[in-house]
Amino acid sequence: MTDRANRFETLMKQVGLETVATTLRRLAVLTLVFAVVSTVCLGLVKSTASRTIRRREPRSADTARLLQEAGLHLIIIGSATFLGRKVLRLRLR
Repeated sequence: MTDRANRFETLMKQVGLETVATTLRRLAVLTLVFAVVSTVCLGLVKSTASRTIRRREPRSADTARLLQEAGLHLIIIGSATFLGRKVLRLRLR
């Protein structure tokens, strides 16, 4: 084998994707998790949204609201990272 092929094989072993079956199984689990989370999010939005609000005039930035949204995004990213590392056993290097 070439050096490049050896490096690729070593990398795949480190990530935990030695075989095609393992890769497909993890991809299937990831797809299932994505589908469930998307369905739950859409269901929550449809159940809580009472009407669509459309504004034509530009709004000024509300700092408190922006900080709250940024915090929410950080929580979402943190939970996705936790799920990826602990539940799906993904490793980032």
